[in-house]
Amino acid sequence: MIRILVAVSLNARALDKLNEIPEFEVCMKADLTPERMLEEISQADALVCGGSPPVTATILEAAPGLKLIIPIGAAGCVDEAAASKKGIVVRPVAAEGRGEAEAAITVLKDFFNA
Repeated sequence: MIRILVAVSLNARALDKLNEIPEFEVCMKADLTPERMLEEISQADALVCGGSPPVTATILEAAPGLKLIIPIGAAGCVDEAAASKKGIVVRPVAAEGRGEAEAAITVLKDFFNA
């Protein structure tokens, strides 16, 4: 099972689509504080985020199994140098209204071959 931490609000339709993928265990936790992000990210394989809180080197250290980060419409919200050092792929998705959530799902499916 691939655990996806969604730390940004997604529309209900996109969330339903994400939950339909049998390989994914979706954990929806929008509006996390940095402290809660540290707790929640520890078991995640992928993170879909929106910039708050920023994904810092400290947060990445708390995520030993993290393989993929998808920031949605929030340039600079991920410490990409720290992610690269840990071998974590960062694939930003531009904010384009309803389309960004579906684009994030496509990235997840392609990355994990789901």
